[in-house]
Amino acid sequence: MSCEITAFIVHKMVPAEKPRLIAESGPSVLAHNASIQSLMDTLNQRYMSQGGRTFGQFSPDQTNYPISRHLDEKDILNNPANFYDLSNEILTHLVSKASATSATGGWVLMCLYKHNAEKVLAVAVVNETTGASIDETFQVQPSIYIDLTKLRHAGRINLTKWKSDQKGYVNFIKAGRESTYFKEFLGCNTTNSNVEESNKVIIAIRAYCDAQGFDYIQRKNITDLAHDWLKTASRTKRPILLAHLANHLAPENAEELTTFLTSDEYAINDDFIPDMRSLKKLVELHTQDNHWDIKLSNDAFEHGAIYNIETKTLTLPVNSVEDQEMFARHVQGLEDHDTN
Repeated sequence: MSCEITAFIVHKMVPAEKPRLIAESGPSVLAHNASIQSLMDTLNQRYMSQGGRTFGQFSPDQTNYPISRHLDEKDILNNPANFYDLSNEILTHLVSKASATSATGGWVLMCLYKHNAEKVLAVAVVNETTGASIDETFQVQPSIYIDLTKLRHAGRINLTKWKSDQKGYVNFIKAGRESTYFKEFLGCNTTNSNVEESNKVIIAIRAYCDAQGFDYIQRKNITDLAHDWLKTASRTKRPILLAHLANHLAPENAEELTTFLTSDEYAINDDFIPDMRSLKKLVELHTQDNHWDIKLSNDAFEHGAIYNIETKTLTLPVNSVEDQEMFARHVQGLEDHDTN
């Protein structure tokens, strides 16, 4: 889905001596064009699909972490004309945090846009790379372009979620120690819980199965794979990455599944250790008697199955029309050749 851009600007962090980095402001908010649209659509897609994100909320300390204060004061949701002034305040704070690290500077892209009916403010530090192109005279010429193949310094603030008091509205890419200054820059408080992240992964895997229209066997295959892989990681105390999980579960559709798992909807923090007890929710349920042998996926109770603890009875909906007719004929005592 394409980004609906409200405002876009380019600034720069320039290497210096003292201070180590200085801010160089862009002259103005840029007029929207096809190149900016393509750049932001690509940036947005890369950001969501590459994984390695951490989600959190603003720190209440607005003195040391002033981004939330700047956003409150400028109120760009209702006053987008304030975007330029806000971007310069953000740039000043970004350069201050980056100067205390090994960050080498680069172009600073800031964009206010709408995606999936939510308003988002994105900040990314990107660099140029040199490639080649062929001109109209069939000559090979050097070509300089922005490299988005692997984002390392980027973060987003979901302004819609922030204003509606939801969780996980601040997120950034966790890509090595040199990029953790984005956590400080954004003032992002993270309270990662292995139990909470494990439950979010389970919910996302089930939702993916629903979205794909998987039948019972297909669902069982993918949940069994997930259970075994996550259980091994839990036993060995190995933090997991969602991209690695997706590649294990669906190697032929790994990119699609990675995008699904890393979406803002589930806000799963990468690099957590799966909780063994939570993983039991991925295992199927089974009850057997002399007269039946029933197996249910663990999420069957979210799709119509009911168990009454007092009467110890299990109730299941019959959704197939063919099966409905079969059961109806049986309880009515009709043979297969009967019509009444």
